[in-house]
Amino acid sequence: MTAEEPDADPCSGSESLPSGSATPVPEARAAGALLLAACLSSIGLMVPMLTAGPLALDEHVTWWMPDGELPAGSLQRSLNYMAVPPLSGWIQQASVALFGHSEWAFRLPSAVWHVLSVLVVFRAGSLMFGQMTGGLAALLMAWHPETLDEVRIARCYGLVQLLSSLLLLMTVQWLRQPRSRGIATGWSLTAAALLWTHYTSALLVLICGGTLLCNGRPSRRRPEIQRVSGYLLFGSLLTVVAAGVPLIPSVLRMKEWGPFLNFMSADVSLTNFFGPLWYVGLPLGIITGGLLQLALPTASGSRTAAYSITEASDGTRSTGTTNKAERQFSTEAWWPAIGCSVLPVLLMFLVTTPEISSLANARYRIAFTPAGACLIAALLRKASPNWSAGAAAVTLTAAWWLSPLPPWQPGRLNAAPDQDWKELALQFHESARPGDAVFVQSGLVESNLVPAFLNDDLFLEYAAARLGRFYAPSLHPRIGLPFLWTGPTDIRTHYRNRLLSIRSTTGVFWVASTTDTDLDRNSLEGIRDIAAEAEFRLEQRFEWKHAVLEEYRITAEQVANSGTITATVSSCRGLCESCIRRHPPMRSSWLR
Repeated sequence: MTAEEPDADPCSGSESLPSGSATPVPEARAAGALLLAACLSSIGLMVPMLTAGPLALDEHVTWWMPDGELPAGSLQRSLNYMAVPPLSGWIQQASVALFGHSEWAFRLPSAVWHVLSVLVVFRAGSLMFGQMTGGLAALLMAWHPETLDEVRIARCYGLVQLLSSLLLLMTVQWLRQPRSRGIATGWSLTAAALLWTHYTSALLVLICGGTLLCNGRPSRRRPEIQRVSGYLLFGSLLTVVAAGVPLIPSVLRMKEWGPFLNFMSADVSLTNFFGPLWYVGLPLGIITGGLLQLALPTASGSRTAAYSITEASDGTRSTGTTNKAERQFSTEAWWPAIGCSVLPVLLMFLVTTPEISSLANARYRIAFTPAGACLIAALLRKASPNWSAGAAAVTLTAAWWLSPLPPWQPGRLNAAPDQDWKELALQFHESARPGDAVFVQSGLVESNLVPAFLNDDLFLEYAAARLGRFYAPSLHPRIGLPFLWTGPTDIRTHYRNRLLSIRSTTGVFWVASTTDTDLDRNSLEGIRDIAAEAEFRLEQRFEWKHAVLEEYRITAEQVANSGTITATVSSCRGLCESCIRRHPPMRSSWLR
């Protein structure tokens, strides 16, 4: 039975909210236990990241953006060259400044973001489907097999996960309280921050904004209530659009670069887009939970505090308890869960082509996993109200069973090449003199774009980010090498001219290269050949299993000859200029 509540003042920032039915004590305790388990396990799963060793390749790229020693500002470097906006990099830079220059301090924000996202998902799931479902969603978020490795690295994806969780929560709260200025402000800031964390997250912002627009249709609310809600929604959407406008050139740049950065093909099948948690774990969890529910039913049934979001925004409340499925899993609660998880994944699947197959990578779907965790938890809870925790355990176990590594082993860290590159960087820092140029082939996919940016020193520094200033802080010109030495421009001539310039100045340069693939080795052999053409000789060589560091010099005789030639050229130039000054007619003849 429901009763109509009087509307609050339309100019106020809040309105009378339905309290719903009280959650039964045993269910609340079970939800609290699930939340505690999710938080503790999420902290434990972050420990391997904080105790891991050297930076991975992607982490070197992350460090390149906020590095204060580089030319141009971090904002310009991020928007003009990198694949992600700068927000996460700024926070990671602040962490290093606060806790010291170390790998764990650099990775700490990612760990914090993951743990906080577990708490936010619990709150969002509780608002949509009840506390027990919120606890299950938190547990799924903590152990999610497709996001765990992506957030256990100093990249932006931990922040993407946290902000997308917050955006889901803010959207659900706004549907319940459409006149709350505080929620509207929070939604706007969260959506803007998400745009400035990763470009693909814009799809989630669009879906959440569309959900709010659809909910803003004319209803039973009084006209003044409808007007206040509309003003808040319009202002919030306008704020988000204004925040996203500066990112448009970067998005267009990434669209132009996309075919060149799509260097490795990926599985673009539908099962790859959803992952084993959906197509294996969820069916097994539902079947297991359903069988347990049939075999071991309880007398009390399942009760929940969930209620219709539309009724909440209209000012009505439930005055009794019910365990009807239509009430427990209302349409209004299902839509944010489905619309922010399944829908965007399907859209990405439809737009992905072999030319942009990199979109099939799980990291680009992290923004949709919080809503997905809530949806899976709700499905498990619906199939087995009394054994949903066991069903969730089966779901996670099945998904991790198909994963290549166990959850406690980071898949992106502690790789042998990372250790080799740390030792290489330390060796270079110890052996090279400040100012010595170093040519780098780090295996970064942007090396494929080097031929198009031969005269852009900042981009070449970006392509050489794996030998960055995290381990080798001294100042050196760092020049990225191309994968291939053929192209529309004479790439070899450009690098030969660079070496000739070095020959006439310092006479020393270094080469650092990974040796994992044929492309890497081809790049290394190319710069070696050019060094021989410029009459440099190999001075010393340091070799690891996955990388090599070489120093090249010119001999003392070559230095002397170079000096003699330079002096002769300068003398001839001075003589010619003297003759021209003495005989002005020669000037016009020379110019002709």
